[in-house]
Amino acid sequence: MQFNVASDKAPSRPSTPADVEGPTPRKRRKIDLELEPVPVDGDLVSRISQYAWFYTKENNVKRSAIPVTKTLAITYRHGENKDFAKGDCITLSSYQNQQVVVNTCVVLIDDSLDLILLQSKTAELCDRDLIMDAAQPNKGMKYILMGYSVIHGRTSHISFSAGVISSDITSRLRVLGSSGSFKGDSGGSCWSEDGRLIGMQVETEKIPHTTDNNGRPASPASGGRCGIIPITNIHARIGDFLPPEEDVD
Repeated sequence: MQFNVASDKAPSRPSTPADVEGPTPRKRRKIDLELEPVPVDGDLVSRISQYAWFYTKENNVKRSAIPVTKTLAITYRHGENKDFAKGDCITLSSYQNQQVVVNTCVVLIDDSLDLILLQSKTAELCDRDLIMDAAQPNKGMKYILMGYSVIHGRTSHISFSAGVISSDITSRLRVLGSSGSFKGDSGGSCWSEDGRLIGMQVETEKIPHTTDNNGRPASPASGGRCGIIPITNIHARIGDFLPPEEDVD
């Protein structure tokens, strides 16, 4: 099984076959269920939008940054973000109010987790430490992916995709999700149905593109399921930077 960690162009949305002839094999039926569209919960979108932060580089395309505590955020490491080094400064903007900017500094890089940790010294990124209440992703769990999908090759807008966790955790510390991924979704945040942070989307499963009985594309998003790094695994890696847990009497 192979994975892509970057995409040069946004693929078309998947289409659903209009006709199914004859009985469907059990294995195919399971795959179809994993790829079946999941509705996006508007109330959940409203709740998590306050945690939408981004940064831009030379091409002005938005890239996701996920707040995990009041002063820490994470983003992905692959692709053009390989240029970042410890000590570099990255300016984050709030999507809800793009006049609000926070200067952050790269304090940790972990290539195995496809992770860059950013720290703010002067301003808060969110109202609570989201990582302390993170949800463990389990197979069958529904989630929403919040990213910045690229439209027409040059403009990125906030986007929301719903999916289902479709695997147990792999040896590479990823879980797979059925939402797929589009260009601009790298580093996107994944949220449980009750509004808890699940993880960061970092890659897409590479599978051959297929067609249905009518010759129409039948592959999801950019080819397959997306790979998500659970926040619970990131928690273990960035422990030295986390605020001390409060004592409970």
